[in-house]
Amino acid sequence: MEIANLLKFFANFDKGSGFVPMEDMQKILLSAKIPSEVCKSIWDLANPNGLDKFSKQMFLVTMTLINKYKKGMPLPKTLP
Repeated sequence: MEIANLLKFFANFDKGSGFVPMEDMQKILLSAKIPSEVCKSIWDLANPNGLDKFSKQMFLVTMTLINKYKKGMPLPKTLP
């Protein structure tokens, strides 16, 4: 997915707060149909502080990691 499409996707879940609620992010990750341990790794990488909502940046990181994993690329151990 390109950034413009990801931003439109983000807007579908953002209720005007600039964040996607945790429950919606869980649904998005589950709908990606990737192994649960990969979902957890992506979650932890994108949300290192354990917040109950995802900012636009966190959302973009999550979606990018999902897409890279689905293309066969390994997940990083940490993010800068």
